[in-house]
Amino acid sequence: MAKRGFFRDFMGVLNSNVVSLVSALLMVVVLTRVMGTDGYGAYNALIVVPLIVVSLTHLGIRGASIYLLGSKKYDENHLVSSIVLILIGSSTIGILLSAIGFYFYREPSFTLLLISLVLFVIPFRLATIYVGGVFLGKDEIKKSNQLNWMINVINLVLAAVLVWWLDYGLLGAVIATLAANTWVAMVAMRMLTKNFEIKIIYHPVIVRHLLRMGLLFSMSFFILQLNYKVDILLLEKLSTINEVGLYALATQIAEQLWQIPLAVGIVLFSRTSNDGGQILPSSVIALTRTTFIIV
Repeated sequence: MAKRGFFRDFMGVLNSNVVSLVSALLMVVVLTRVMGTDGYGAYNALIVVPLIVVSLTHLGIRGASIYLLGSKKYDENHLVSSIVLILIGSSTIGILLSAIGFYFYREPSFTLLLISLVLFVIPFRLATIYVGGVFLGKDEIKKSNQLNWMINVINLVLAAVLVWWLDYGLLGAVIATLAANTWVAMVAMRMLTKNFEIKIIYHPVIVRHLLRMGLLFSMSFFILQLNYKVDILLLEKLSTINEVGLYALATQIAEQLWQIPLAVGIVLFSRTSNDGGQILPSSVIALTRTTFIIV
């Protein structure tokens, strides 16, 4: 049973999401002011394929790991080791799928260097997602929050340096994204190895359970991401890159509103997994009402 209050956990996640939200919006401001809507559109058109692939290849492991760690059904070290093993496999598949996607996408302005850089974002992004799920499953919400806001803050700082100050344009924006995800993934894996004894050993029962449960979460998340990302792919082919930038700017702002109800969902999932579903309905109703008013 968690000793912290439900509302305290909610505020911790909400504050983390607000920091991420502000950093993401400032990132949009930097890119659009320096690169223009054309440049921002090109950036979004470039990263949209890896983002769609990540939403598919994360396989719902974050949600499955929260539930299984909270339920304490398996040995924690074996479970986390299985999660790392799945991470290696899903990262490899993600890179291959994205490479195939870019092959058929055939955008002349995307050089081999740019494509290679965004492909390498995939394993680091997946690592952060998986590790965040592990800490939520252990009810260590503070550590998960830390990983959540670090990516956007570091990305913003690097984008300001590379795009605004050094004027590296699209290449600078992509390098900033890759560097931010790489750094946070390294921090996440270091935190993971400090808390668990990880051995890359195949535990068939655990892996099957993770994948079977994860698919339930994965499909809903994948469809939700397609709702926003496929439009960018279609606009890039049927419209101008400037209009892609304008559309991406508008959807980026709209998507940030999900950060508030997401905070409630994360805390609920983590706490119910660890507390056996003993969350007071009154607390849930009060937070839901507050969230609805804010949004």
